[in-house]
Amino acid sequence: MCLFLTAVITSLALAEGEPPSVYIVCVSCHGEEGEGSPVIPVPPIAGQHAGYLRGQLLAFRSGDRGDHLADTWGRQMALMTKPLTDTDIDRLALFLAEQPRWVRAEQPQLLEDNDKRACMTCHDPANTSAESTTPIIAGMPEAYLYRQLVHYRDGIRSASIDGAPNPMSALITTDMTDLMLQELARFFSGL
Repeated sequence: MCLFLTAVITSLALAEGEPPSVYIVCVSCHGEEGEGSPVIPVPPIAGQHAGYLRGQLLAFRSGDRGDHLADTWGRQMALMTKPLTDTDIDRLALFLAEQPRWVRAEQPQLLEDNDKRACMTCHDPANTSAESTTPIIAGMPEAYLYRQLVHYRDGIRSASIDGAPNPMSALITTDMTDLMLQELARFFSGL
């Protein structure tokens, strides 16, 4: 994977700080600098892992993500990614990964229970690997995180990752209440 990203970075070098031309369609929701929006429930994407961004854009384009009728925002993303080429996706992922990470909404909170500790195994904010396919979720908007957790629990979002089952589908079980998911979303939004 490291060799792949190195080859992509070398072959897709853009002028420093210059977004790929296809980024223009992302700006209306994700902001000029990938900072997200306080008005609509979309995530900030600046500073996210390139491997994760690439994987999600490919999943949207292929229909592995955003195909459920109840996933309104995911369906919109699926439509937006249809015309993108692999090169467009690689350029977008690399550009966004190089942007400064979004500003945190609140101060860090202490871990309080096993559910949060289990999540931190993969979603540790200290994980800075560009190759990671696990997203940075610390500081993301609470409403966005809550919606994604509900989608995992309800089977709306369960796409595979590189052909392997998505572990979130197994971790977010149907016995997790809305209140439990709200608490997890609030915890991670405050990191």
